Amino acid sequence: MRGYDLGEAEVTVRTSHFVGFNMAAFRADLLRVGGFPEYLGPNPEFPVSACETICLERLLAREMWGVFIGAARVSHYVPAKNRTLGFALARARMTGKGRALAETFEDAAAAPPRVDAELGVAALSALRWAAAVIRLRPRAERFHRLYDLHRDLGRFQGAWRARRGAEACGHKRLSER
Repeated sequence: MRGYDLGEAEVTVRTSHFVGFNMAAFRADLLRVGGFPEYLGPNPEFPVSACETICLERLLAREMWGVFIGAARVSHYVPAKNRTLGFALARARMTGKGRALAETFEDAAAAPPRVDAELGVAALSALRWAAAVIRLRPRAERFHRLYDLHRDLGRFQGAWRARRGAEACGHKRLSER
């Protein structure tokens, strides 16, 4: 088995950085925290991801801790089309969009991400990627820089959409529901 492993013992998880394909939650708890974020729902014209992370953050904010079960095993098949560089980069963009939207809709007091600031971050990521390519850095480093670039481009796209406002997007902040 490959992946994130905390050992064989059961361990309490109190961070949203630990999300995986084997996340499970009781329906009542999911409903208590507002369910999965509707603003990240299916939209083929603006695909996003991060639903599980945001839902887990909602659960953790209400002090509903997770449990890592060391003996649990999950296996699944990943089609070849989902094991490509293009898929990984598209996923990075979707995650960036989702995080930018979450920063807008999850916290009523938060200001939407600034489009100009997100564009600047994406431009800096592009420079870092270009420098890694020009300097013939190791392949793994070049990939990480390219991944960061696509994630930051996604954040820019999410910030642009969030700038239009909740009403224009057809969504409400969690506090307004």
